[in-house]
Amino acid sequence: MSDSQGTGVSWLGIDSLVAVIASNGLSSCLLAIWTFGSSGMLLWGFAALLPIVLHLWSRRKYRRVSWAAMDYLLAAVQKHARRMRLEQWVLLSLRVLILLLLALALADPVVSWLSLATAGRQGQPSRHFVLVLDGSYSMGAKQEGVARFELAKGVAEKWLRRARQGDGFTLVMMANPPQVVIRTPAFDIEDVLQELNDLQLSHGMASLEATLTEVEQLVEQVRQDQPRLEETVIGIFTDMGETTWQIATDRRAVDQLTQLTEGSRLQVVDVGTSDPVNVAITRCQLASDWITVRQEVSWETEIRNFSSRTLNGQQVEFWVDGQRVHQQRVDLDPGSQVAVSHRVRFDVPGEHQIEVRTSGDALATDNRRWVSVRVREALEVLCVEGRPGAARYVDLSLNPTNIRQPQVYSEIVSESGLLERDLRRYAAIFLCNVGRFSSEESNVLYEYLQGAGSVVFFLGDQVEISDYNEYLGAARKERRILPVQLLAAVPTSTYRFDPLDYQHPIVAPFRGQVRSGLLTSPIARYIRAEPYTDQQQAAPRVALQFFNSDPAIIEERIGRGHSIVFTTAASPQSTDASQDPPVPWSDLGTWPSFLPLVQETLALAVRTQEQPRNVQVGQLLEIRHHEASPAARVEVINPRGESEHVAVSNADRRMVWWYDATLLSGLYEARFGAPVDSSRWFAANVDTRESDLTRSDSTLLPDQIEVVDLETEMVSREVTTSAGRPIYRYLLAGLLGLLFTESFYACYVGRASG
Repeated sequence: MSDSQGTGVSWLGIDSLVAVIASNGLSSCLLAIWTFGSSGMLLWGFAALLPIVLHLWSRRKYRRVSWAAMDYLLAAVQKHARRMRLEQWVLLSLRVLILLLLALALADPVVSWLSLATAGRQGQPSRHFVLVLDGSYSMGAKQEGVARFELAKGVAEKWLRRARQGDGFTLVMMANPPQVVIRTPAFDIEDVLQELNDLQLSHGMASLEATLTEVEQLVEQVRQDQPRLEETVIGIFTDMGETTWQIATDRRAVDQLTQLTEGSRLQVVDVGTSDPVNVAITRCQLASDWITVRQEVSWETEIRNFSSRTLNGQQVEFWVDGQRVHQQRVDLDPGSQVAVSHRVRFDVPGEHQIEVRTSGDALATDNRRWVSVRVREALEVLCVEGRPGAARYVDLSLNPTNIRQPQVYSEIVSESGLLERDLRRYAAIFLCNVGRFSSEESNVLYEYLQGAGSVVFFLGDQVEISDYNEYLGAARKERRILPVQLLAAVPTSTYRFDPLDYQHPIVAPFRGQVRSGLLTSPIARYIRAEPYTDQQQAAPRVALQFFNSDPAIIEERIGRGHSIVFTTAASPQSTDASQDPPVPWSDLGTWPSFLPLVQETLALAVRTQEQPRNVQVGQLLEIRHHEASPAARVEVINPRGESEHVAVSNADRRMVWWYDATLLSGLYEARFGAPVDSSRWFAANVDTRESDLTRSDSTLLPDQIEVVDLETEMVSREVTTSAGRPIYRYLLAGLLGLLFTESFYACYVGRASG
């Protein structure tokens, strides 16, 4: 072969081979062919002296004694002495060769015939290759039936095959966070290929900034640990998706890229194509925050066309518990988004899973979206009143229709009933004008909040401010329950609400509803409160305030639940007795705005409980059970059907477990052993920002970065050397053959001697 860029021994040519051997000597060429991964193992070759030493030692054991009766026998033996001596030497050689071959195999030899071409070029530096594969789920988009991720792995394999003997490789997956697959440089090409082929694409996004930081640290560490790897070559195999690469034009990312190119060669291999067809399910949810049996609810979804083509008749399918219940077709203009809805009803309480599907595009990952739903017989709420009638209007707002089978069942109890109930049954607890709390009651409420329950306080004339601050406030330090410190009741007057631009979920439905009565709600008195600002928990949020900037509704996430305080009363029975006649603190309970305020407060409480069921890919699954047991076990089954046992810990008398391997979109089932003996379903969905396959402009990258497309890279033949081939497997196979040969030959020699 005359082409100098070819592969194989013929690349050299006979004349070149002879010239190299003549100029460098046969021994130098042989040394160039061989390298060892563990050269220290060659010391075991001295074990080959053992058979020789044993042979010589055995000869010293014999002492010549003349015996007339054996003269005749010795004469017969001497006739075959030459053959027997040859057989013994062959057997000894086999045993020596076995030990030498074992030592050679342990040294992990690598043979490269093409290294003869470089035998005369002394001082050629070894290189450190950093292979970075884009792990964002857009790399799953198919081009001519092949996923971009597989194309990227193919190009990376080509880099491996073109490497010189002595080059080292590290492997990084660009994800969020990035994953370093091979941190210490590997020199066995087959091992690197194995790791490369084992890589699987997750359904998450990628962080370019975090990956560049990881690569920078990796390169610096290798330079310290492996100084003989004098050159560094970084290859990033990516589809140049805008979602990942848009940050490349930021100053920090540009500085990182520039710094990497100062002592390294950085090449970006673009494996993407422009404008593939992609459609994604961007939203799937039920219109109600809680679902009860036989309740018909709207199932709402959105489908978006991310391509520049018109798609007519795109099919959308609705599935419940693995059964298709509805399908319809929609037309999608370029870049448009269409809302589709379907009404659904669940007749059985318990765990249910809903799913929306579409198909027919380049990227299948975002064609499905799931929701895990808990269906209840009814939503139970506990109302605790400080005096009879204090919770009446809250009860009416929770169940305004008063039907026989309500969606919300509220139970009214007196103050003493708080410790007499199993609070785990209730989705929320409303405390209406409760005067004071004991230490035991405050502990019960704190545990309830930690278990994802929500507590709602309506204040009033019964409230003892100092008691609230001592048993529910900052005096409890990290076990605080109230989001505010109570100060004092304001003088009786007329106060109006300021909705703060309706930003909080509790008051958001009032936006644009001027006749709802919220802004005209009659408030005569309330207790001034100051939100806590400690750093132990998220800062409290003011949902509604008075026009003098005093908080009216304050909410804070405490534990896994919500603590919500209404600083005025829910019932007109709470009065200012200093006035003649007594003036009610508030007529809010009788006002039209009160019912939606209570309903939205309950919705926020229930939404918090349901959120852990539905997460984005990469987010944590966390469950706390009230039962704590050292023998408890949890098994999580991922969307591929693979199971994993999860460690369980006991915290605050609860069984707690976490699962952070939500790398795939789909349904996860958690099976709980004793003492729970149940299961729970979770849904993980992709972040559809990655569904936009728009490509970043590579011309905006720093000039030091080489950007090549897939076609250019696949025909590139710039590297003329080839990686060596490890031969330890062949040596071990030969060793096995020698062992069989030695055994059979020893038997033959023994029978012949006999």
